[in-house]
Amino acid sequence: MKTLFVILFLADTGLLVCLSYLFLQMLDMNGKLWLIILDFAGMMTSIIVLAFLLSNYIRQPSDNRPN
Repeated sequence: MKTLFVILFLADTGLLVCLSYLFLQMLDMNGKLWLIILDFAGMMTSIIVLAFLLSNYIRQPSDNRPN
């Protein structure tokens, strides 16, 4: 289960990087205000999902089975 959380965390981190780049690009090119607000909302949602995934990852018991 921890592997799934790591994969989702990395995917969401990549999404956050892409949204941040798009946000800065739209600010630089004087993009439409509603698109900038929508992109910012997506960034905030991505940050909330990152916090959720990280907290669930920490709560998962570690796998200490003998080999």
